[in-house]
Amino acid sequence: MEPRMTYDTYLDKVHGAWFGKCLGGAAGAPVEGVKGTVRASLRDLLDPSLPNDDLDLQLLWLEVLERKGPFLDSDDLSAAWLAQCWYPFGEYGYFLRNYMRGIRPPVSGWFNNRFFLDGMGCPIRSEIWALTHPGRPREAARYARLDAVLDHADNSLWAEIFLAALQSLAFDGGTPEELVLRASAFLEEPCRFRSCVEELLAAHQAGETFDGLVLRIQRDYSHPDFTNSVQNMGYILAALLHGGGDMERTVDLALQCGYDADCTCATAGAVIGILTGYRALPEDLKVLLGDRFVCGIDVHRRDDRILSLAEDTCAVGIALQQRLPGGRSIGDLPPGLPGFEWPEPLPAVRVRAEYEGFPAIGAGDACPLSIRIGNGTGTEVSGTLDIEDLPEGWSIRHHPPVRIPAGGSLDLAVTLKTEEDLPILHQANILRAVLRDEAGTLLAEDRFGVAGAVEWTAYGPFIEPRGYRPVPGEPPCHGGESTLPSVETMFANQATPDREHLDEAALARGESPDLPTRRVRAYEDLVPVDDAFGIQGPCTFYLVTGIRFEQETEAWLVLGNNDAYRVWLNGELVSSFDESHAWQPHSHGAIVRFRAGDNRLVLKLVRRSDAVTFSIGIRRYEGNHYHRMKWHTDYACVPAR
Repeated sequence: MEPRMTYDTYLDKVHGAWFGKCLGGAAGAPVEGVKGTVRASLRDLLDPSLPNDDLDLQLLWLEVLERKGPFLDSDDLSAAWLAQCWYPFGEYGYFLRNYMRGIRPPVSGWFNNRFFLDGMGCPIRSEIWALTHPGRPREAARYARLDAVLDHADNSLWAEIFLAALQSLAFDGGTPEELVLRASAFLEEPCRFRSCVEELLAAHQAGETFDGLVLRIQRDYSHPDFTNSVQNMGYILAALLHGGGDMERTVDLALQCGYDADCTCATAGAVIGILTGYRALPEDLKVLLGDRFVCGIDVHRRDDRILSLAEDTCAVGIALQQRLPGGRSIGDLPPGLPGFEWPEPLPAVRVRAEYEGFPAIGAGDACPLSIRIGNGTGTEVSGTLDIEDLPEGWSIRHHPPVRIPAGGSLDLAVTLKTEEDLPILHQANILRAVLRDEAGTLLAEDRFGVAGAVEWTAYGPFIEPRGYRPVPGEPPCHGGESTLPSVETMFANQATPDREHLDEAALARGESPDLPTRRVRAYEDLVPVDDAFGIQGPCTFYLVTGIRFEQETEAWLVLGNNDAYRVWLNGELVSSFDESHAWQPHSHGAIVRFRAGDNRLVLKLVRRSDAVTFSIGIRRYEGNHYHRMKWHTDYACVPAR
């Protein structure tokens, strides 16, 4: 066992952490998303009545820990989220959409989640793993990884691992600078976040001021998404390195940076809370919260006192340490601590389906899988693997019988295929990988999902020579009486949003022009039109597909664009913008009504530079802004032919 820590010290540090988390969140929430310097203090802005996802999801994870203990996995966290947390914002919404389609972690974290992949949604959930693994940074980091892959990958995953390790190390004391240095050893792969940590730490050690660190973050790690983890983690580190170990000063410095202020302030406050403990905090700071927390999701604790939350967290942490080999000994335990029944999973035969690429399939397409069969029993297992519940038009080659020795495993390569003339592709397709013995008895199964791609029929590309009028008084570029086009025209094309290259109204109504077409397959919301054509430079595309709802449905079309576009639904122009800017997945929303059955969706995409980036998805409406609504998964693509 590692050196003992008394229960009294453990509880005090956990209490301080949860208090700092709540205090920082309540201070930053009123200015969340403000890009630029916030010239106010936590005492100016504090609003303890606001729930905060930074805490809410960790309360849910505590429930899962109480049920599953050391045996929890990413699927346990995912199922709890789906059942008890309604939050559909940013990466949360993409995770929920993926999971509802049977796409599980770690793929649920990166599939169709390009913009929010590096968001702050998972780094802000690090405390629960550290607080239940005090002084055990590797264990804290291991659980943080299981959490992060639900809705993130890459930089955000490493950020949560880093924070969980740092906060676990904080139980043994040290300065913020020492903790940052020690936790950086857990950043095992090169990434943008690791570069940020290394640069800020080196600059601080060289005497850089707080403002100097903030300037470095803005110059090299800024991102248009206010929740981007790299820039916000930079602000947390700058505040910790210059906060002097004082909670109020540290939170105020994080607050000053703006951006995802509720997250940065809450995380910085939690770190200082572990280092100082609750008792050492100034009384005039404690009174600001009245030792109460607020929760905005379907989680119920025995009361809303932060102290009670700390006691419950410590109870789980102590039980975990008692189960872990070499777990930390917590001494002077009070009588009456709750016990937990965490039976170890019984040895069994297990099947797990994993994707070799995108977890999606189109018409005339293939989706390769790897099926892992594990035999945890003491006897050899033999049987036949099959994929069941295949939709019409899907197929798979049946495998010969397999044998897995006792305690062994086997990976099988499997490929799903679809017919070229597949009439419909549902968004959600839940399949079963099934292992049966020679008598047909079920040995093991795994339910997993494969998303249906949206198949677009594309017309174009249409090219326009650039129109150019010489500036009066300038000499002609070719000299003399030459009638050749100007060099400005010779070396450039243009795309004009208002120009109709075909009868747009007729195309929107359902008339198909007698023009060549090409298929554009969208596995994600992004419509990869550039990948389908080799043409370079400005041009215009038209794309058509069918969307089927079983019943009439009012919904949001959520549109992301970087250039001009038009969208028609069943002949009606529902969204049109002539603009040029960086892509993000919800530039615009349009409330539309899908009729029961098939609907015709038509896009006009204008590419005025080197690339066009456009995405389209469907969220529920129900009278709310799309930011607060979950994604639809109950529709299908009917390819236009």
